[in-house]
Amino acid sequence: MGDVFHYDLHVFDGKKYNQNGESGVRTNPVKDYQIFNPEKLDIDQWIKSAKDAGFKFAILTVTHETGFALFQSDDTPIGLKRD
Repeated sequence: MGDVFHYDLHVFDGKKYNQNGESGVRTNPVKDYQIFNPEKLDIDQWIKSAKDAGFKFAILTVTHETGFALFQSDDTPIGLKRD
């Protein structure tokens, strides 16, 4: 049994996830990508909770419906890219 974490910009704007069945398409874009500000993020707590629940592995989805990338890349204009 495993756990999948979907961490996207809607965590910060409070909007409901809405993929509408169109895989790979940004169906619910965010107006301001600068809202990404995980100052209280505790990933260790995520993993502890998963382990306590009996999960044997965890997956972090690094891009989701807004297209924001949780990694540095020249392939997408919206993400954790540093200038």
